[in-house]
Amino acid sequence: MSLRIIGGSARGRRLVSPPGKNVRPTGDRVREAVFNILGQNFEGWSLIDVCSGSGAVSLEAISRGAERVVALESSEERCRHIQDEAERLDFGDRLDIRRGDARNTLSNLRREGSASFDVAFVDPPWAEEALRREILDLLFPAVPLCAMAVCEFPGAKAEPDAPVGATKIRRVDYSGTSLVFFEAALKDTMEGE
Repeated sequence: MSLRIIGGSARGRRLVSPPGKNVRPTGDRVREAVFNILGQNFEGWSLIDVCSGSGAVSLEAISRGAERVVALESSEERCRHIQDEAERLDFGDRLDIRRGDARNTLSNLRREGSASFDVAFVDPPWAEEALRREILDLLFPAVPLCAMAVCEFPGAKAEPDAPVGATKIRRVDYSGTSLVFFEAALKDTMEGE
């Protein structure tokens, strides 16, 4: 699959395809839709890219001005690939790649007391509906880790329910891919931090 950066400082730059047969990168059209909905300019934003795979969403966010991106990925080989791509694009200083199980890594971020993120992009393997649910449930309880989450899932499947602490604000469908957007119900609490 051919990947490229859609907007921002690295617009048009090609990305090397990620290693492995079981990687399903978020395609250009879907990534463009996400960033059109969230806003073209990510200046100063922070993002968690959960199950980042190719790293295309992380790199796109940095290209559009994100100040801090944390990419969570379980595969060591894919983590190296994302790091190599970030360095090739001169984005290494704004990307924090964390290898391990997404659930454990999100729990660690919460324990570290990391500042809250503006948005989380959640895209686990499509067949793993239970994992998708568990990840969403970790983002919003008590003090949310993010103000908003975007979850990618197969269009033929039922959309995930809003996790506790969040409300669904939008759904969009692109061919066989769907996106659902959730917003933290405790938005006022996050803004006061």
